[in-house]
Amino acid sequence: MDYGKAGDEMGQVGVIPEGMTIRNNIFVTSMYNKNSDQRGHLVSYNLNAIKSKYAVQNLTTMSWSSFKTYSQNIKVSPYIKMGHGQSLGSSSSYIYVMANDNNYKNGPKSEEILQVRKSDMQIEKIWIFKIADNRYIHNATFTDDGTMYALFHNGGHHLYEYWKLTLSGDTWVPTQVGATNGDFITNSPVQGFAYGNGYFFIGFNDYIFKVTENGTAVKSYHFNTRREIEGMGVDGGQLYVQFAQRSELTSGKIK
Repeated sequence: MDYGKAGDEMGQVGVIPEGMTIRNNIFVTSMYNKNSDQRGHLVSYNLNAIKSKYAVQNLTTMSWSSFKTYSQNIKVSPYIKMGHGQSLGSSSSYIYVMANDNNYKNGPKSEEILQVRKSDMQIEKIWIFKIADNRYIHNATFTDDGTMYALFHNGGHHLYEYWKLTLSGDTWVPTQVGATNGDFITNSPVQGFAYGNGYFFIGFNDYIFKVTENGTAVKSYHFNTRREIEGMGVDGGQLYVQFAQRSELTSGKIK
């Protein structure tokens, strides 16, 4: 399996975001050169050290002293396979990526999980997994070093299944924890999936749904940004939502 690639793209970080994760105010996003790419970079920002909302857009024009200060709090991974890059999660020490093929609809193919060190943004470990022969996962999130939550849209039965995968030894063991009847939204794919404080959060363009772990939808949020959601995350009592180009990170208190 080829997880790295030599050439110009190795050092060139793209401008297209696809997913995000946040833990203890360390924000990580997946960045690509093209929407169709399956490989790109993870970029980590220490939000505690970034005082201005807009400064990191101007790294090439700011003063040298300011650049050094900000660059010390921004880390970039090698050019790695990340699949669609929307299925991210993090613990205190690691970033997790479920590297899936977004163009593969469903079937028996296996998927991969990458464990990336926060300290130097290098790959620590790779696992191959699948939850069932007819369940190919397109959306997932990680809440700690041994727990992944996955979302499966069963279009034939018009429902969303929620799965919990627990790491046992070197195997991710899947268990279905709930399901929601209905397709939620028919004119947008899932654009963000997060878990926190006992709830799942499912993002579509201009809609976010709050769902209990057993699959009961308890609240929905509607807004009109005319921009794509590109990943969501929960950190403490805050829900973070990333929007598409230019990449913009927003947050709000979970209610």
